[in-house]
Amino acid sequence: MIVHSLRARATLAVAVVSVALSYGKATAADWPSQLIAQYDVAFAGFRIGSFNFRSDVGGKTYSLAGEAKVSAVFGAFKWRGFTRSSGHAVQNGPLPKNYAFDFQSNSKRGSVRMAFQKKRIIMSEVIPSKPHSNQHVPLQAEHLRNVVDPISAVMALTKVRPGKHPCRRRIPIFDGKQRFDLVLSPAGREQIRERRPSGQPDMAFVCRVNYVPLGGFKKNQQTKYMAANNNMRVVLRAVPSANIYIPYEVRVPTIAGEAVLSSRRVNIVTAHRRRIALVH
Repeated sequence: MIVHSLRARATLAVAVVSVALSYGKATAADWPSQLIAQYDVAFAGFRIGSFNFRSDVGGKTYSLAGEAKVSAVFGAFKWRGFTRSSGHAVQNGPLPKNYAFDFQSNSKRGSVRMAFQKKRIIMSEVIPSKPHSNQHVPLQAEHLRNVVDPISAVMALTKVRPGKHPCRRRIPIFDGKQRFDLVLSPAGREQIRERRPSGQPDMAFVCRVNYVPLGGFKKNQQTKYMAANNNMRVVLRAVPSANIYIPYEVRVPTIAGEAVLSSRRVNIVTAHRRRIALVH
């Protein structure tokens, strides 16, 4: 039970980073040409893994890669996941075209494949495929429109429309199985601690995050708990020199302890080839 809780909470912490914005007109002029980020994953105060993310933008297209590793209970449980996505880079967020996710743990492995067309999912394959039980809330056709995949959402989180608050968003996500919204709302400000001065602002925005399941999920105790959890937070740090925000920290409280995803290092190459290093 503890192992399943660790895996679920650490995965949700990564998923909270993976959120999206609405789409704008087709131009990649404001996107950094490259962003490489390294995160630590902790549970109940103990480091249990890592999450690494890379974004490359050229012209009007992007490619993304993510890798998550979790090792818990003194190495008795190990989990590793690889994510890839590609698509068109637009002004206010990514427009995904193809998505792939592969994972492996001590006892099982699996994969997810999705294809998008005009912000709509046209293909979704999950391996292994399991029949839905009576506990599952069925997916509807509208659940597969105007959504973003989880790793494209990491890229999307970095952009905020001019004049908009970074914590005022309702974000639609489909991960191949489940359709859910992440609802962000303002929850204050927080000072960032740097190990090396970057010259960027050190006051970040703290966003409250509410998980709203819509389809494809199980009506079980875990889903009810997460849907009722009002204490999840994501901390966004502004990087004006690159015209983006970066997820600095994600906190997911649980009964057993708190899962935390925290930024260790972010390297950015702007559209104008300026290099920025954030060391936390």
